Amino acid sequence: MRRLHVLNISDIEAAPTVGQAMSSGPSKTTPSADSAHGRGLLRVEEAAVWLGLSKRTMYELLNRGEIESVHIGRSRRIPFPALERFVEHLSARAG
Repeated sequence: MRRLHVLNISDIEAAPTVGQAMSSGPSKTTPSADSAHGRGLLRVEEAAVWLGLSKRTMYELLNRGEIESVHIGRSRRIPFPALERFVEHLSARAG
């Protein structure tokens, strides 16, 4: 049998609003366009976050060849220009 958690009003008031959460600056796990472009290569997880996708969807796109990647040893990396090309391709297809 599951127990229900009782939510107190004080819990709601203590939670940050969307504006407060967004104003705290970019998180360390979410690469900005500038930092990602400067690095050149992104891990699959970082590229997924940048595109707003799940890691699973990102791997599906990579396996289908819709986004190019490179292997460095056993690691897979995505060149930032490949993400830009993918977004441009989606925009051209939609518009």
